Amino acid sequence: MAKTKLSRKNASMSVQEQEVALQQLDKPQPKRKKRALQRVTVDVPKPLYDDIKIEIEETGQTLKGFFIALAKNYFKQKQV
Repeated sequence: MAKTKLSRKNASMSVQEQEVALQQLDKPQPKRKKRALQRVTVDVPKPLYDDIKIEIEETGQTLKGFFIALAKNYFKQKQV
């Protein structure tokens, strides 16, 4: 069942609006196609981590995106 965040707006719903909302919650939700993922834990030396952190903050990347981009570039270069 989907979780919903309650707010003051929901508190002022009419009975009819509440019934409609409850009916929508009771409908089976479509299954999302799951992507195959593998979680990886890596120990990185602190000075290198600090350099990575500075780089991702300057470029607006995420840590995950940074490492995925590194891996993709590595394998792209390897194919050449």
